Amino acid sequence: MEIPINTIKGDGESRVLGSEDNMIFEFDVDISLFDGDVYIDGDSVEESDYTYRSGSTIIEFPAAFINNLGVGGHTLEVFFADGRVGTADFTIIAAGTDDNTGSNPQSPVTTDDKEGNVKVPDTGYFTGNDGNSAENIAIRIAIIVAAISGVAGIMYVAKMAAKKKINFIKK
Repeated sequence: MEIPINTIKGDGESRVLGSEDNMIFEFDVDISLFDGDVYIDGDSVEESDYTYRSGSTIIEFPAAFINNLGVGGHTLEVFFADGRVGTADFTIIAAGTDDNTGSNPQSPVTTDDKEGNVKVPDTGYFTGNDGNSAENIAIRIAIIVAAISGVAGIMYVAKMAAKKKINFIKK
């Protein structure tokens, strides 16, 4: 039975094409087991194209290398001496888009600094949500219900006033 490798950092991350930030991947395996075999999309990566260090096993790719991969999804494979393979999928996004199709311009986002924080460069694009979150939909439904209730209430009062059951003028 193969013992799975926990990917601590990097799996599922995105990087904007042209970003100046390095990409860091961390695997929960002792660095002494790292055998130096690194592949991206099935192609061997030269050792000069990345650095590695302990703290589990940390593999860092310079921005220049990442930017040469091209837009789209990529898979990193890191091989260890005990036969296990660490994998991480990541995406390179075209600048000025929110996905790898080049559509729907929004602020480009990178999700990898040394603490794993999200960075949103100042591009002038609106960076809020798109208005389709569950919270926004619930608020819209509540407003519609309140508006309908208000109209129904006004109609009821008008009907009662017409039947002279409600007297608005006190004598």
